[in-house]
Amino acid sequence: MKKLLQSRGQMVFPKLCNCCNSYLSHQEHLICDLCKYSLPKMEQLGTQDNPLIKKFWGRLHVQHAFGLYRYKNKTQSLLKQLKYKNNIDLGLELGKLLGESIRSKKFIKSIDCIIAVPLHTIRELKRGYNQSTLLSQGMSSVVGIQINEGNLYRRLYNESQTKKSGYDRFENSTDIFGVHDKDMLKNNQILLVDDVVTTGSTLEACCNILLDIEGVSISMATIAVAY
Repeated sequence: MKKLLQSRGQMVFPKLCNCCNSYLSHQEHLICDLCKYSLPKMEQLGTQDNPLIKKFWGRLHVQHAFGLYRYKNKTQSLLKQLKYKNNIDLGLELGKLLGESIRSKKFIKSIDCIIAVPLHTIRELKRGYNQSTLLSQGMSSVVGIQINEGNLYRRLYNESQTKKSGYDRFENSTDIFGVHDKDMLKNNQILLVDDVVTTGSTLEACCNILLDIEGVSISMATIAVAY
């Protein structure tokens, strides 16, 4: 009877893939298996060839960097839904996919805590959530690493970065983050999580604050990387 009711509910309110809008089977959740397979995965290369690490060469030292997908086509569509369509479940699901992809990496065993790139309080109140926090929560449920939430904060409410050039993004991101309790993070290996990395200016601004704390080292994980 339960399966029959579920089937009828699917007929009246069909569950559609957030990526291609095709019908989801009962075994599929939010993104169909075909889309999961066809999303443009980022090639996982060594430190010297990693496109994400390359963004920070000569600017700061990153221990490890992991990007799941290239920022194009379907990936862009998914992240727009996450950021602007109030799709909280999608954020948690993408975080779980990121966690499943990263949990077998050797460096993950040395991570002490996960920190999500914060939104300013005003922007988070307007949106209703921080998409990077949702990703971190999904990832944490898979890898079993605690989230250090609310400690890293955004001090200034800066403009949207969407239409800015690389230099303007950097100028727009300097000196806008702070840490409430630095002692809590001393000697921690931190995994910094964001939804998408384009120029890397926001992550760099976060790292500059965190790396000023005694004994801190930084690794990064993101759903998408533009390159």
